[in-house]
Amino acid sequence: MYERRKLRGPVQVSWVGKGEKQFQVTGSCVDVSVRGLLAEIPSEVPVGTKVQVWIKGQSVVAEGVVRHCRVVASWYRVGLKMNDVLLVKENYPDLGASLVKA
Repeated sequence: MYERRKLRGPVQVSWVGKGEKQFQVTGSCVDVSVRGLLAEIPSEVPVGTKVQVWIKGQSVVAEGVVRHCRVVASWYRVGLKMNDVLLVKENYPDLGASLVKA
């Protein structure tokens, strides 16, 4: 299990749904780990869906798979297992996260 770190900030999540329909929503990152990301978004995403995540303002784009999705208040909390390794730069908190290919 990887340690999770708080990382608040806007994220954009996109995926392809049934009938090849493209979805793209903006939400908020809650936390990250080396191999995961928890986001709050306004739409439900089925477990097992492949997604692309862009951490706004950080030039980080990563691909992953939805591991869980549950309603919290009026948002969906989506847990993602990332295909790439996400690193949070603790010494430079204003830089947010960086991405290293696995």
